[in-house]
Amino acid sequence: MAVTHARIRTCLLPSIGAGEADRPFEPSEDNAIISGGFPSPDLFLFIYCSWKKGNKKCNLRILRFPLLRKDTGMDGGAPIMQLLEHYVRLYSSLKRNPFRGDMQEPTIVTVPSIAASLYCTERNAKLLIKAMRQHGWIAWSPGRGRGNHSHLALLADPDELLLKQAVGMLGEGRIQETVELLNTEWLSERGREQLHQALRQSFGYLRTNGKSAPYNHLLRFPSYRQPGLFDPALTTRRTELHFVRQLFNTLVEYDSERDLFLPGLAHHWETDRKAQCWRFYLQKHVRFHNEAPCTVYDVLYSLERLRDPSVMSPYRLLYREVQQVKLIDEYSIDIKLSSGQWHLPALLGAAAASIVPREQPAGWSRVPTGTGPFRLSHRDERLLVLEANPFYFRRAANVDRIEMWYLPEVYEQQFNRSNEIGQEGGGINFHHYGAAMQDPEPWELTVSTDRGCKYVLLNRARKGVLEQPELRNIVNKVIRECDAGGILGGNRGELANGFIRELSAPASASVPLAKGTSDLQVPSDGAAESAERYSADPLLNSHSGGIMASQPSLKLVTYAGAGHERDAAWLQQALSSYGIALSIRLVAYEALAEPDVVAQADLLLLEQPVDADAEWTMRAILGSGHSPVRSCLPPERLLELDRRLAELPNEPSRDARLQRLVQLERELLDDQMVILWYRWRQSASFPPELRGVSISSLGWVDYKQLWFAHDGMDENDNQPAATEEVDEKLY
Repeated sequence: MAVTHARIRTCLLPSIGAGEADRPFEPSEDNAIISGGFPSPDLFLFIYCSWKKGNKKCNLRILRFPLLRKDTGMDGGAPIMQLLEHYVRLYSSLKRNPFRGDMQEPTIVTVPSIAASLYCTERNAKLLIKAMRQHGWIAWSPGRGRGNHSHLALLADPDELLLKQAVGMLGEGRIQETVELLNTEWLSERGREQLHQALRQSFGYLRTNGKSAPYNHLLRFPSYRQPGLFDPALTTRRTELHFVRQLFNTLVEYDSERDLFLPGLAHHWETDRKAQCWRFYLQKHVRFHNEAPCTVYDVLYSLERLRDPSVMSPYRLLYREVQQVKLIDEYSIDIKLSSGQWHLPALLGAAAASIVPREQPAGWSRVPTGTGPFRLSHRDERLLVLEANPFYFRRAANVDRIEMWYLPEVYEQQFNRSNEIGQEGGGINFHHYGAAMQDPEPWELTVSTDRGCKYVLLNRARKGVLEQPELRNIVNKVIRECDAGGILGGNRGELANGFIRELSAPASASVPLAKGTSDLQVPSDGAAESAERYSADPLLNSHSGGIMASQPSLKLVTYAGAGHERDAAWLQQALSSYGIALSIRLVAYEALAEPDVVAQADLLLLEQPVDADAEWTMRAILGSGHSPVRSCLPPERLLELDRRLAELPNEPSRDARLQRLVQLERELLDDQMVILWYRWRQSASFPPELRGVSISSLGWVDYKQLWFAHDGMDENDNQPAATEEVDEKLY
């Protein structure tokens, strides 16, 4: 910044404090350090100015450095990182000399020149030289007497020193300090890549001996975004839903392998013949993470809270048939409904119905307490830590600690080879557990296809250009005939033919067109061909009155992350081949629940996470209050949907209810209210001694199932005749 000489003399110099580094401010040189001072015992500030003689103003730089001084006990024993900073600065300063040869060859220097390079006094420069010499980084031969020059040789490579220090910090779990090195100017490109490699090896599944850390089994990984709130009543996003499942329990829990509901915080339940009154018996001796007992009053509070309009839960409509939650005794409750609700276990097994404490301090939604297998022990702007809950009422988790580091700079370099961040649920949540180069044994790999999907909503509630069936046909065909994996790359996989994978027919690009319209062809690359190639098509020919004559424009709304940026950009280019202008607006994820945001969009590009229970997921998609699907339906279509949804709870058969939900979904697809796109390919790589690895319905590894086995038995040991799995699954 530009300031006057008087301003420096009267304001800046007194503000930093007097010290021996202060020198008179005389603007007689073109460049000089004009002042320095000690605002604190361990900090040195200096002011560096550049100006031309005669000018009234100069360019000012104020730099901040930790200071080495004898009275702070640092001579010869300076904090290593501070000393490294000075060494790298000295190394860089001498390397810039065009006449400098081998850095390890002695060169003539003076103490004043070193002090200038390190922006310190000559006294502090001598202290730094002494400390560097003791570490073996330099060879120093001081000049004795007038006219005898000092000689300095720089023996250590800065990259090697910094990397060695970084490895030590990583071993102590000081991840953030190591990451900060990546943002410095000290590292060369080679050194920066080596540091990234060291960081990669510090993430993953780690096992310690218990002496260097209070935990034995650790899972550590980076994330491209900070999670939001962990309030079960408000959570809708995939990552947050995953953590809610680790932190909380529900009254009942759905087992997808056996397709039935199992006890959770309720060990037994029963209902009347009409499914209008249900009684639940609660498990005893359950505690929250803060050791407070989980009582029937907490259950009452949690269920009432879901229906409280002031909470603004997006799931409130799904629980509107609950008329009363009545206390029977300290371990049992009755739930009375306005009509038969055979699907009530699905409602009570949802993450939204997790039991929370009725006493919640300020900020509880960010750092909540639950009864789940893990407790949230730490959360800041960089780090989120889960630790195994020692009070868990079931078998405790075998992984002691989970660390999720918010490190977008590391995440991007490590997993974003295709310049795309945030394929949430697309597998790269797990690829960072990859084997290090020196691992002698190959790692295991488990793969799956996401149960949910990426999709595009057509806002039919907004009367406009989407009322033209020909335009909807083009949007539909462009998306459905896109080979997402081949064109867009990354972890994009198969074409989706239903919101939930196992409830959909085999994937096919063939979707019925709007009535009264003809077919058209979409190029395999979706955008590479020009509009002239399709001029013969009746839908595009301006002479036949097709839509190209009107030059339609569409507005697409989506949120950053989950691959949306690349998907939206491709769709924009593909539609431009048909003369359709697509504008893209990125909003915060939470803004998608705002009616004004949705009302301004023609298209919404979204992702649908799927919980273990398909019935709950389908009801949430079609019936929850903040459902994007519902917000884009015309009023008359929404009334018809609600009428048919209201008939479902009276059906005792779960299979029959699911069939009718799928039928409602199919009608929305056939009428081009929704266009399904693709599913993520998911994978988890892990060392062979890690067991219990599986990818959950939300696309994450279920932490409570993980455990470590020892390496294979010695050949001389008695081998068991067979391996028998006797472990109880942690439901």
